[in-house]
Amino acid sequence: MKSKNGFEQCYNGQAVANEDMIIVGQYCNNHANDKREFLPAIDSVPEALKKGIKVVAADWGYYSDDNIKGCPEGIKPIVPKSKAETQ
Repeated sequence: MKSKNGFEQCYNGQAVANEDMIIVGQYCNNHANDKREFLPAIDSVPEALKKGIKVVAADWGYYSDDNIKGCPEGIKPIVPKSKAETQ
């Protein structure tokens, strides 16, 4: 990943938690930001657990039109478009 010191070997850990804050999905990647991680995060949840998902919330760093449009049918995405919308 690119850092203030050049490039470093780093990883971006992703975790998906349910309403009880139990981690139900996870994976790592080498992407510097989270824009490409919203849909893969949902996909990391096992199918048996994914059936009950009705709403997915994420912070503004995950927002993109593609993520909202690509959200699986029956799941409502709640992702603010900007940091300003969270304040």
